[in-house]
Amino acid sequence: MAISKFDKWLIAENIEGDRQYIIHTHRPRFIGEILDNEVGGNDIAEFLWLDDPQKFYKDKSPDELAATLAKLMRQAGDAINEYDRILESKEHYDDED
Repeated sequence: MAISKFDKWLIAENIEGDRQYIIHTHRPRFIGEILDNEVGGNDIAEFLWLDDPQKFYKDKSPDELAATLAKLMRQAGDAINEYDRILESKEHYDDED
């Protein structure tokens, strides 16, 4: 498996700045829209798989595939939370100036 020259996780916005996305640049690659949920967190929806995860993980059973994809979604959530934490930290720092 080749290593991507990009960071594993990217956060992007559309031009208007009203929609936000997470992009997984390592295989299996995907783009998901980040949505605010009712409890103040984030959900990932509207997935676009750039690589078919079933083909990428073809040696895994259906249960193993489900567990692997659930782990990938948790990692995506962790990446979003880390991004938010860094952004809040920078905003707090800018407010002190």
